[in-house]
Amino acid sequence: MCAPPVRAQTHVIPSITVSERYDSNVYFITGGKKLSDYVTTISPALTVEHKGRLVDTVGGLRLNAETYVRNPGLNYIAGTGSIAATLDELVGKFDRRLKLYVSDYVTYTPQPPAFYAPLPSGAVTTVRADAPENFIRGIQASRANSFINVAMATGSFGLTQSSSLVGTLSHQYMRFGTSFAPTPGQGFFTTNFFNLGAGPRFNVTPVDSLTFMANYARMSFSQGTGFSSSFNTVGATASWQHSFSKRFSSTLTGGATVFSPGGNLQYLGGLSLLWHEQNTDTNFTYSRAVFPSFFVAAVPLISDVVSISVLHRFTDKLSGSITGNYGTNKSIDGPEISFVSYGGTGSMNYAITKRMRATLSYVHMQTKNVFIGQNFNFNRDAVTISIAYEWR
Repeated sequence: MCAPPVRAQTHVIPSITVSERYDSNVYFITGGKKLSDYVTTISPALTVEHKGRLVDTVGGLRLNAETYVRNPGLNYIAGTGSIAATLDELVGKFDRRLKLYVSDYVTYTPQPPAFYAPLPSGAVTTVRADAPENFIRGIQASRANSFINVAMATGSFGLTQSSSLVGTLSHQYMRFGTSFAPTPGQGFFTTNFFNLGAGPRFNVTPVDSLTFMANYARMSFSQGTGFSSSFNTVGATASWQHSFSKRFSSTLTGGATVFSPGGNLQYLGGLSLLWHEQNTDTNFTYSRAVFPSFFVAAVPLISDVVSISVLHRFTDKLSGSITGNYGTNKSIDGPEISFVSYGGTGSMNYAITKRMRATLSYVHMQTKNVFIGQNFNFNRDAVTISIAYEWR
């Protein structure tokens, strides 16, 4: 007897968030302008969830409109869009051993953040739901219109019950427009970052898996007709995933990559810890990787980023979260450049009704940057009160 066909389900969820913010540094620079300001933000959003017979898709669109009291010339309207699709059933029509997941994330904003901290499951956020790891690794550039697009695909092919072949493909693009403050060095430039990885994965035990990946990356920079340059890297990594219990799991990664031209060898690594208690979720991540610079000098960077986030549910309606980040990015070749940023966020979230929630948050950030012996440091504090309403 045949199973009944799966009926497609589509959910459209509109929402809107209104917030008031005091920001001590809206230009992300040391001084010379009206740095502090009071900002009103209105953010309508639309989320679409579709579960079909062949494809499961989640997409979202968010608009941000901000008005400034002391700097009305900074008023803007910008947006973020994302889509992610699980295509396992579709590619399974060709071979049931195939799995495929694709996503695309695009944002236009005059104030790209320095960090995207890992969010614990259940965390409340009105900024983004699935921002991918991209150029956001602790570099806080001065305020400028920026366009970022990150397209990714991950797939696997089952070889045996305990082994499979996995692959990843990503292309990241960043381009800048109007700058609202002086920029040191070469200023901003367009950056492309292409990554390709493939290798076997082995399920050694029910709680252990090993993944070996060969990786290729290409970084390219341009600045109109002024200049263009590129770098290639080839390397390999090994990852061990282990579940200590249903509540505690970890992933450990190590490897190396070689630059072309030059033959420079750099070691890579990473560690992630996920801990879920009854009322508290904790995420910790450390990542050492090679990423391209998009600011000051067109060079590859060795990037070390540490992030931690903790979410605690006090009651069914009240929760609090804390995130902390530390990032250091240093040039590998070319002119001396160093970006060091660290800070954190604390927030309290209260569910007024099933559809409405209120959030109070505080952000503190320190940025210490060096370019050819010259420092351009600044700090930033922001307090935000927001109300979000969601129609389900």
